[in-house]
Amino acid sequence: QSEDMADDEQQQKAEFYRLVEEQISSLDQKKIDIYCITQERYDKALQALQLDKGVKCQDGSKFKFWANKHFKLHEIGSKKILYCKKSSSPVVPKEDIFDTIKRT
Repeated sequence: QSEDMADDEQQQKAEFYRLVEEQISSLDQKKIDIYCITQERYDKALQALQLDKGVKCQDGSKFKFWANKHFKLHEIGSKKILYCKKSSSPVVPKEDIFDTIKRT
């Protein structure tokens, strides 16, 4: 029975991400770049925010500027979390949206 529930959840997750990708693909590339953050980009932004002033970012100065403009870093225990400066909400990478919604 728990295997059936796991299969159902996997199917729901696959359908959810299919719909997400369908919606994302209908957006202008600029909006995708602004509003859709992948785990890789999330990790890079975290790294950029932890750099001291004057230290070069391996992803370039524009990326460091972008990360500093849009995000702030919060530490909860030993975990570092990106927060959106505009909404003061935690940022959820695209790959974690389903699990985050499921938990709420």
